[in-house]
Amino acid sequence: MHPKLAQLLKRHFPDGAPAELAAELEVDYQKAEFDRELAEKELELVSRELMARDEVLRGRATRVSDLQNALARTARAISVDPGDLATSLRKVTTAACETLRVDKCSVWGLNDSRSELLCLDRYEPETGGHEFGATLMLGDYPAYAAAMQAERAIVAPDAHGHPYTAGLAAAYFGTSPAALLDAPVRAQDRVVAVVRLEMRGSRRDWSPEEITFAASMADLVSLLFETAARHRAEAEVERQRTFLREIVDVDPNVIYVKDSSGVFTLLNRAAADLFGVSPDELIRQTEPELGQREHTSRELDQAVLESGNEVFVGEDSVVDATGRRRWFQTVKRPLLDADGRPRLVLSVSTDITERKRVEEDHHRLEAELRQAQKMDSVGLLAGGIAHDFNNLLTPILVGAQMTLDDLPEGSDLAEAQKDVVTAARRAKDLTAQLLAFGRKQVLELKDVDLNREIEQAQRMFRRLLPEDIELKLELSKHREIVEADPVQLQQVLLNLVINARDAMPRGGTLTLSTHGRTAGPDGAPQAVFRVRDTGTGIAPEVMPKIFEPFFTTKDRGRGTGLGLSTVYGIVKQHKGGIRVDSVAGQGAIFEVQLPAVGGKVVNLEPVESATVHGSNATILLVEDEDLVRKLVRSLLERAGHRVLAARDAREALELARKHDGRIALVVSDVVMPGMNGPQLRDTFLEERPNTPFLFMSGHAQDALGDEAQRFSAVLLRKPFTPKELLARIGEMLRPAA
Repeated sequence: MHPKLAQLLKRHFPDGAPAELAAELEVDYQKAEFDRELAEKELELVSRELMARDEVLRGRATRVSDLQNALARTARAISVDPGDLATSLRKVTTAACETLRVDKCSVWGLNDSRSELLCLDRYEPETGGHEFGATLMLGDYPAYAAAMQAERAIVAPDAHGHPYTAGLAAAYFGTSPAALLDAPVRAQDRVVAVVRLEMRGSRRDWSPEEITFAASMADLVSLLFETAARHRAEAEVERQRTFLREIVDVDPNVIYVKDSSGVFTLLNRAAADLFGVSPDELIRQTEPELGQREHTSRELDQAVLESGNEVFVGEDSVVDATGRRRWFQTVKRPLLDADGRPRLVLSVSTDITERKRVEEDHHRLEAELRQAQKMDSVGLLAGGIAHDFNNLLTPILVGAQMTLDDLPEGSDLAEAQKDVVTAARRAKDLTAQLLAFGRKQVLELKDVDLNREIEQAQRMFRRLLPEDIELKLELSKHREIVEADPVQLQQVLLNLVINARDAMPRGGTLTLSTHGRTAGPDGAPQAVFRVRDTGTGIAPEVMPKIFEPFFTTKDRGRGTGLGLSTVYGIVKQHKGGIRVDSVAGQGAIFEVQLPAVGGKVVNLEPVESATVHGSNATILLVEDEDLVRKLVRSLLERAGHRVLAARDAREALELARKHDGRIALVVSDVVMPGMNGPQLRDTFLEERPNTPFLFMSGHAQDALGDEAQRFSAVLLRKPFTPKELLARIGEMLRPAA
C-alpha cells in the first residue's frame, strides 16, 4: 500500500481498517495517482507546444515589424521627391530586394491599350544595377493576364509549375527553376502596373507576411503613380499658368480682374506700369488705396456683376504714373463661379491715346484744309478784285498825274489834283496788299541772309516801337540763307512787328529770333524765324480768323485788317508756312518757315536788245483796256516816242508786220483775251529777234504761273505812275555801258 494512503487509513481507523475497504481504496488511489501523472505529462507537453508556438509568433511579429519598418523607410525615402517617379521606383525596388532578400525586384507598367507590360525599373542586388525598357506582351500569356486583373497577388513558389505563370516562366526564366511573387498595382480600380519579386535557380515558399509586404509595395507604387500624375498635372497647370501669364504680360492692353469690392485679383504688366507699381503691390489692393482714381466707375463694375452682361466703354481717360493723360477703350466682362453666377469683373482696356491724337490731328488738318481752302477762295476773289481795280486805278493814276503836271504849281486845282493822286496811290497800296494776300504778285526771288535782313530792319522797327516796348534779337549762330523776295520779306517782318506792337498797349517785350532749319510738308528744308510778344494774346474764337482779309479786332480807324492776311499770302507764295501759338493774356508767337537754299536757284534774265535806241523810239503798245491804252499812248507820245497801239496780240502782230522800221520796245499787258503777253513775246521774237519787251500787269501771277520769276525783271506792276513807266522805258532803251 502507498505510504500516504496507509497514513491516511491509520488516522481514520486507529484500530485498523477493514481489509476489503483498504483493498478498494488502494485500487482507487493507484488509479488517481496514474491519472495525476498522466495529466502532469499532458500539461508538460501542452506547455512545451505553447512555448514553441509563442516563439514562432514572436518571430513572425518581429518579421512583420521589420517589413512594416521597411515600408515606412521606403515611404519616407520616396516622399523626399515624390514627383520624380524614376528615382522613387529605384528606391522601391532596392528596398524590396534588401528587405525580402530576393534575387530581383522590378516594376512593370501597363500601356494605355492594356496589351503590353513595360519594365520601368529592375534592380539586381548581385550587380547593384538598375535597368529598364524590357517589354512583355500580355496577349502571349492569357492565364497570367487574367490572374493579374483578378488576384490581389500572384503567388508562384514554382513559377514553371504554377498555372498562372507557367507560360510566362518558360519565356521569362527559360528552364531554370524560379519563384515569382507579382502584386498588381491598382489605381481607380484598374491595374496599371505590377511589382515583381523573383527568385532564380530555386523555388521559394512565399510567406503571408511577404505576400502582404509585396501587396503593400504595390499600394505604395500606386500612390507614387497617383502622386506623379498629380505632379505632372500641377506642373502642366503651372506651365499653362506661366504661359498664359507671359501672354497676358506681353499684351499691350491693360488687363485686370476685380472682385465685387473693387479689389485687384489679377493684372498684367501693362496695368502695373499704368499705376507705376509692381503687380505684387497691386494684388489685394483697390485703386483708391493706391492713390489713384478708378479707371472706370464702380457703377460699371456693379452693373456687370448684377446683370452678367458685357459693358463697353468707348472712351475714358486716366493720368498714368508719369503724369501723362492716356485714353482707353474698355470692355468689361463678368467671370462666373461654379454655379454660373457673376463673381469677378474682367477689364481689358486698349490704349487709344495715339489713335485719338491722330484723330485730333486729322480733325485739325481738316480744319486747316477748310481754312486754307477758304483762304484760297478769298485770295482768288481778292486777287481778281485787285486785278480789275488795278486796271481802273492805272488810268486814274496816270491821268491824274498828267493833269497835275499840266496845272500851275500852287494853284487850287493843282492842290486838289494832288489829293486825287494821293488817294490813287493809297488805293494802289491797298490793291498791292490784296495781291499779296491772294498770292498774285510776281516775286523777285534772291538768296537772302535771314539774320542780316532782321539786323538791318531793327533800326526801322525801333522807330516804330514806343519806349515801353523792348526789342530783343535772338539770332542763331548759323546764318541761314533763304530764297525770298527781299522787299516782300521786309513787308512780312514789318507787318508782324506792327501787329505785335498793337498787341502790347501797356508795353512789353518783342523778340525776333531765328532757329535754324526744319523739314517742310514736302520734306524740303525750311528756315525758321519767330516774332514773339508778351501782349494780350489771341482768344481761341478769334484764332481761326486772324489771316482773313479785312478781319481786325482793333478799334475803328486803327487798321484795315490786311496786315496778317498780307503776311499769310506772301509766306504761302514763297511756298513757306506760318503757324501761331497763343494763349489769351499770355502773348503770341508767330513762326514763319521759308524755303532754305539747298538746290539750284533758276533765274532767267530777260533777253536784251542788241540795238541801242534813244528817244523818239518806236514803241509797240499792246493793251486790251481802252482807257489804259489811250492814256499810256498819250503819255508816251508826250515823251517824244512814236507809238503803235494795239488792242490785243493779234492786232499787235499785224501792226508789226506792216511797220517797215525798227520797233525799239514792246510794252504789253500780260493778261489779254486770246494770246497773252508771254505768248505774244515768243511769236514776236521769231519775226523780230532781240526786241525787248516790258510787261504791264496787276495780276500777272495767274497768267505767268511758274514763269513769273522769269519775267520779274521786265514787269511793271499796275497801277503805276507816269514817272515809273517812263523810268522803266528809259532803262530799257538806255545804251549799255
